[in-house]
Formats: sequence, structure tokens, C-alpha cells
Amino acid sequence: MSASPSKPQSSPPRILAVLGGAFLALVVLEFGYRALASLGWLPTPWVLTEDRRVAFRAHIDGGVRGMFEPKAFVGYVLQGEGVNSEGFSDGEWTLERTPGVPRIACLGGSTTQDGQRVDRDNTYPSYLSRMMSRRLKKDVEVFNFGVNGWTSAESLVNYALVVSRYQPDVVVVHHSVNDVWPRLYPDYRPDYTHYRVPWEDARISRWDRALIGYSRLWAAWRIQDRDLVGIRERVIRRVDGEPVPILSELSPETSMGYRGNLERLCRLIRADGATPVLMTMPFSDEAGGFEEVWVEILGQGAREHNGIMRDVASAEGALLVDAASTFSSDPEDHAGLFKDYVHLRPAGNRVKALGIADVLQRAKVWK
Repeated sequence: MSASPSKPQSSPPRILAVLGGAFLALVVLEFGYRALASLGWLPTPWVLTEDRRVAFRAHIDGGVRGMFEPKAFVGYVLQGEGVNSEGFSDGEWTLERTPGVPRIACLGGSTTQDGQRVDRDNTYPSYLSRMMSRRLKKDVEVFNFGVNGWTSAESLVNYALVVSRYQPDVVVVHHSVNDVWPRLYPDYRPDYTHYRVPWEDARISRWDRALIGYSRLWAAWRIQDRDLVGIRERVIRRVDGEPVPILSELSPETSMGYRGNLERLCRLIRADGATPVLMTMPFSDEAGGFEEVWVEILGQGAREHNGIMRDVASAEGALLVDAASTFSSDPEDHAGLFKDYVHLRPAGNRVKALGIADVLQRAKVWK
């Protein structure tokens, strides 16, 4: 009588063993990550402090929008703590003017917004408000219309639709570096529509969202994804979901959009009976903040734009605050005022405000 053949092992135990092994490996990785973090042995981008983790979770729970909120015609504005109902990092404003109180509007990107929430008192608009109030011996209203990432195109549209309604006496325009990026995108168009697209929310699955909440390792990995944390990925053209390869050099003809936006701003401001003030952009090649190759290109573009701004101020009869020349006149003395290649520490913002106040006083804008 022959022995009966042995039965093959059933699949479920094998599957359970594989799943159990995978789960155990994930647990080991998770606690291994936490151990390395507690010992301080992780690369800086992978360090997930509690504050950073809480902020990232809030970013995910808020629809992957972070400090920004989509808005028609300008793409996006700010949202959250310290942001007014118009979407700017400032107190609430009233359309109705107080008789005898001068009003200044400051247009720009992050170098104007600079200081959302905690550090708002150290922006150049805040310094300018205090300086002008002391000089004129009365209240002066200074509105901060700066938004991180905005180009002169957004400020042009925002002036026409929003800023002009507040009837400012003086409008300061401070744009440069953000307008370099559109010049590096292929198929250039002077209205920047080759570069900007309507806001598109990032898509994140329910499981991904849950893992970010429970796993520090997963959260540390996902926070590296620019699709989840970057403003650029929401409003800049992509092809089939992928970033567009950008150019490695600037062509002179791609500066026409920037020049045209400054000219139109000056003409609109003057047509409204206000005084346009153009302020050039200080730039440091040594302060870091980007890879060296990008700092070089951004620096080249910023210097070209500063030259254009000087030309436009002269041609359009605008006041010029040449902050770039002020900072470059004594680079060693001003080097410590930069936080990175273009953003300034509070003392640097104070220098910008002082330049504006001096120009306004010399021009006798208010007698």
C-alpha cells in the first residue's frame, strides 16, 4: 500500500507570514527613524520637530493649501492667523479714508509681505508707517499688499481691482526676483500665461493622510514632496503632471513683460492721482538660500530688472528708491542684513523703509 502524498501548504498562512514580516519591517523602520531623530543623527531635511509635524498635519487637513487661499484673477492670497479679510498680512483696513491721514500702499512679493504672523512689525511697511508718523507728526496708514511668490503681474491686477479702491496717496512697487522665473519658462508670453495657471489643489488619498498623522517616518518622507508643500506646484504650468524643464539662461526679449507691468502700474497710479514709487531689489550672491546655479541666474535677472526699474521710473515720472545701490555701495557693511539671497533681517527692512521715507520727504509729497 503506497503512502499518500503530502498536502501542499495552503496559501493563507504564507500570505499572513509575508504581511506579518512586512508589518514588522515597517515597525522597525519607524522606531529606527525615531531613535535616529532622538540622537540627532538625521539630515536636516528629515528632522521632523513637533512644531513642524503639527504644521504639516494642519497643512494636510486644510486641503494642502498651507498659508495660501485661491483667489480669482490674482491666483491666490494669504490665509490664516494674522491675515486680514482681503488676504494680506496686515490689520483690517477701511475703504473710507480718515481726513488728513496720509495713506501708502506697498505692492510686492515675499520681500514686502516678509514677516507674516509673528514678525509683522519688522516688515519694511511697518517700519515705514512708524517713520512717516514721526516725521509728519501724525498718523500715517501703510498697507502691506505683498504676497509670497507674486510677480508684478499679480500686483498689476491687484492694484486695478483692490488697491485702487483704498485711494492711497503713494504706491510703492517692489518687484524683481519673482519675475525672473517666468523668463526661464519656455514659450515666453509677456502676460506670463505660459507660466501661471489657475490654482489646482494637490490630491492626497485617505490612507496617505492617515499615515501622515500616525507615522513620523512617513510624514518626514512626505514633507519632502514639493507637490504637497510648495506654492509653485499649485499655480505654475506643468505638462502631464510633471514640472516643465526650464531654461538655463535669460534672453533680453523676455524682460518685456516686467517692463510693461511697471509702466502700466505707474500710469494707473498717476491716473488715480497718486504718486508711484519704484524700489529696486537688493541682492546678495553670498547669503545662500538656493543652489549656486540658481542664485547666479536670479542675481543676473534681479540686476537686469533693477536697471529696467530705474529706466521706467525716469520715463514715467515715478519716484525711485534705489535700495539695490544703497546695499551694494558698502557690501561688507550690509552683508549681515541678508537672511538669504534676497530676504532681509529686520535691520535690513528698516534700511528699505528709511530710503522710502527720505525720498518721500525730499519730494515733498506731503507739505
